[in-house]
Amino acid sequence: MPQRLRKIFLFNIKWHRRIGLGITIMLIFLAATGILLNHSPALNLADKHLKAPWLLNWYGLEHPQLEGVRIGDQWLSLSDNSLFLDTAPVATCPAPLHGAAGVPDMLLALCEDALLLLTPSGELIEKVDTFSGLPEGITRLQALNNQILISNAQQTYVIDPESLSISVRANIEDGWSTPTAVPDALFKQIDSSALPGISLESLILDLHSGRFFGAAGVWFVDIIGILLCVLALTGIWAWNSRRRLNGGGK
Repeated sequence: MPQRLRKIFLFNIKWHRRIGLGITIMLIFLAATGILLNHSPALNLADKHLKAPWLLNWYGLEHPQLEGVRIGDQWLSLSDNSLFLDTAPVATCPAPLHGAAGVPDMLLALCEDALLLLTPSGELIEKVDTFSGLPEGITRLQALNNQILISNAQQTYVIDPESLSISVRANIEDGWSTPTAVPDALFKQIDSSALPGISLESLILDLHSGRFFGAAGVWFVDIIGILLCVLALTGIWAWNSRRRLNGGGK
């Protein structure tokens, strides 16, 4: 009996060590990420966002291509319903940005069913939408001879910048504002300060649980948990077997 018990004991010890060595790195990783998550509020992990394109693509989030309109030396652009004057958010405007233009002492931005009138420094003067008289389906904007022209598929209109009265005028086919991709330098400044990303807390939590790697990652972490249980059981069995081999001593 002792000889058979000794063989089982040695077999158990061999696999106990192999399992322990095999999961050591993963256990250290799980412990480290668990400690970080436990102290997430103190470390403000939820407020720290990562915006690397590869990470956004991994999460299935398309890295936005920011489009805008250059007016003189300034850019009006739209991202996530936030209108930017250069790098500063100045107003909320429902996407998409159909166009932008400038008249004396005023900047204009045409979003979905809303026309925003701004000062040259970006302060909101007025928002004209379908509830306040803007014709439905307006998708084009331009400034012509200091006049504000807007258009839908059927008709062109002119807006008086002083009274904001809207009247019909002859259709125009050319000169409409067309958003284009903003310069890379401007995009990076806006991207680093305002565009959404993945919170560091969410990333660490997904790594800790294995969800970062999809279903396979979750199963892998589950297997590590099972092996940890096996490691504990084989350790208890080895301790008890050693006592029996030593005649019940400590």
